[in-house]
Amino acid sequence: MITMPQALLDKLPKEAKAIYEAVYKKAKEMGKSDKDAAIIAITAVKRKYKQTKEKKWVTKSYALKLNIVKSGLFNSTIKFNVPIKISKYDAEGERILKSTMQDLINRNAINTIGDLDHERIAKLDNKIELRKKINPYVGTEGLYLLEKLDEDEDGEYIATIAMNKSHPLYKQVLNEHKQGKYLYLSPEWEGARYNADNEIIYADKFGFSITSNPIQSANMINEVIAN
Repeated sequence: MITMPQALLDKLPKEAKAIYEAVYKKAKEMGKSDKDAAIIAITAVKRKYKQTKEKKWVTKSYALKLNIVKSGLFNSTIKFNVPIKISKYDAEGERILKSTMQDLINRNAINTIGDLDHERIAKLDNKIELRKKINPYVGTEGLYLLEKLDEDEDGEYIATIAMNKSHPLYKQVLNEHKQGKYLYLSPEWEGARYNADNEIIYADKFGFSITSNPIQSANMINEVIAN
């Protein structure tokens, strides 16, 4: 298999290498030459990753702006309506196929509990100290609850997420929201697999995290995966 120069390939994060190899293999199966398959593969990587000035590969920013709504006149619950687009490529150069999204729903493979800046994933990978560099809050799991995931008339999906009023950090983070912070949702496509067009054709599970700085959050997760 012809790959990128080994020195460059070695610098790719683990997930980026997996994307490169999977897309290269698929392109070859479609009858592409070694050179064309390599070009297609690195293009797929660049849809999701970019190089910094220091030549480090980092995840491109991907976040969905939250639309704040309230439920009830008194003692209202803060909720967010979030569009999850499946018809267009996102900022990372990927998109979730409708059949994949429906499969996740059918398998009930939806994590309904959210946190701030991917705390759950950082904790699972013993990288909580790395996460603290971008977010001082600890114990944010369960601060957000996915209430429903509906399909609209255009075939797109709308997620309704509520803040958990019984969570210890509710008032503190709510105040942050009111100041214009933590207004982006970053999807977590666990165990994602891609086709040659960088479309997600399968995922073990869908989860989400709320972030104030999508670029920092994405790069932090990139470091967690790479290490």
